[in-house]
Amino acid sequence: MAEHEFRNGDVLAFDRVSVTRDKRDRLTDTVGRQITGYPAIHIGMVLVENGAAMSVESHYRKIPGSAHRRGVQVVSLKDRLETTGGVWHLALPEETLRSSRLKMRDFLVASFGTPYDMRQAAKSWIDFLDAQGITLNEEDSGRLFCSELVAFALRVGRIATPQNCSEVSVKDLCEAAIYRSSTQIQIGDQGEMELPGFNTRELK
Repeated sequence: MAEHEFRNGDVLAFDRVSVTRDKRDRLTDTVGRQITGYPAIHIGMVLVENGAAMSVESHYRKIPGSAHRRGVQVVSLKDRLETTGGVWHLALPEETLRSSRLKMRDFLVASFGTPYDMRQAAKSWIDFLDAQGITLNEEDSGRLFCSELVAFALRVGRIATPQNCSEVSVKDLCEAAIYRSSTQIQIGDQGEMELPGFNTRELK
C-alpha cells in the first residue's frame, strides 16, 4: 500500500461486503457476486486525514475500528485492509481540481453516521423490474448504501453527474469513465484480476 498515493475522492472497490469471518457475512459475499455477476460488490471513497489514507464506506454492520455502529463510517485504510479481501484503488485523474476533492471530502465528513439504507441497497442490485417501478429507487440522501454514498460525493465534486444516485451500483461506478488508473492493492480469494469494463462508459 505504501507504493500508492491516495488522494481525497479516489474510489476503493472491494470484492467482499463482509467485515468478519461470520458465516452470515460471507454468505452475503456469495449472493452479491451471484446477483451482480461482478467481482467488486462493495465500494467506498478515500479521505486523507493528516497525511493518512482513510476509507469512508456505508455499511450495514460496524466496520472494525469505526466509531459508528453502522451506516457511513470512516476507518484507517491500513486497518481496513486487514478485515477484507481484494481491494482496487480507482484513482481520479491528476488534473482533478483540488476544490473538487475538498468538496467531496467535506461531503464525506458531513455524512458520518448517516444510517444505512438496506431496502434501497437491495433494490439497486436488481434492475430488471425498474421499468415497472418495482425495483426503481427514488433518490434520497437521508439514508445511504455504499455506492449511493460514492455517487453523491462524485456529484458534489462535479466529477460525474448521475441522474439518480440511489440507482447507481458498484458495477456502474467501476465502469464509469472518470478515472486515471485501477490498481489492485490487495488480492483476495478470487485471485489477481482486473475489473471488467473499467473506465469505459458514462455514469448516467
